Amino acid sequence: MTESATSETTTTPTYTKDENLWFDDGSIILISAEPNRRGFCVYRGLLARRADFFKDLSENASPDCSSVGAAQELELDDTADHIEHFLNYIFDPRYFTPMAQKTPLPVLYALLRMATKYLHQELRTAVVMHLHTIYPSTATPPAPKSFVDNRPNQAPGDSIDPLLYALRMGRECDVPRILPAAFYLAIQGDIMDCVRLAEKFSSDDASRLLRGREKFIAAATRAAMHESLPSPIPVTSYTSFGSSHMCRKYAEATDTRWASDLDVKEIFLGALYGKKRKASATLCTACIQKWEEDESAAFAQLWVSLPGIFELAGWESYTT
Repeated sequence: MTESATSETTTTPTYTKDENLWFDDGSIILISAEPNRRGFCVYRGLLARRADFFKDLSENASPDCSSVGAAQELELDDTADHIEHFLNYIFDPRYFTPMAQKTPLPVLYALLRMATKYLHQELRTAVVMHLHTIYPSTATPPAPKSFVDNRPNQAPGDSIDPLLYALRMGRECDVPRILPAAFYLAIQGDIMDCVRLAEKFSSDDASRLLRGREKFIAAATRAAMHESLPSPIPVTSYTSFGSSHMCRKYAEATDTRWASDLDVKEIFLGALYGKKRKASATLCTACIQKWEEDESAAFAQLWVSLPGIFELAGWESYTT
């Protein structure tokens, strides 16, 4: 970033004035990077109150950059869109309210990146809090409904995959704990979807995605075929299903269920949150209840193992 002062003798600007964020009485002009250079003439004092970077800039500014009647020009290496989102929040914090709206991923990325870079701690904290609702980030499995309701929100026409945004935010902005859930969401398509997605990433992340998918399938299969298959359970209280031989159908029902209800390409929420089942001629009510309890415990452990499945640091290692 470079600084220079404008004056009455300055040549024609090499940028386009932003239509909405240009105030004639502004004291600083933020200029976006190529190829679409836009200038945002705003108030240096307001920036300094909100973001520590601009506070430090004001305190250390040279005298010739603060002369009366001149607005300081500051060339940034950020895109115009990122600067615009950041300034919109600076002028009105209601522009982004964490967990109160479905904010598109490009906006979240822009806000988090700018907040991190320019030391706007309040905004960074708000975005990280919001991201944790999209990408559950603890060893405790999320509630099924909240996980579904808070899925990543893509902007209309945006061709960038949600996982790429998550990788950028996780690594560039130091929020690595969102990555296990981000990879988990990315494997929800069939194998060809994952192969096409993997082609967009580095070899390490492509391997992490594809190998992780196979390891998840294997782990989910083991969870569904849980080792605690029961011995016959007495069901004398059930007049409809009073014969304990029904319980011997447990393993057979598990095999059938894995082959139908939980197809291999449908390995996401169904794997962690199995469908509720009803008693039938295949399995009695008591066995169904035990099955669901065993399965729930097994899948909770699967969530704990999620970082390792994708070759990431364990939940306990994250502090952000």
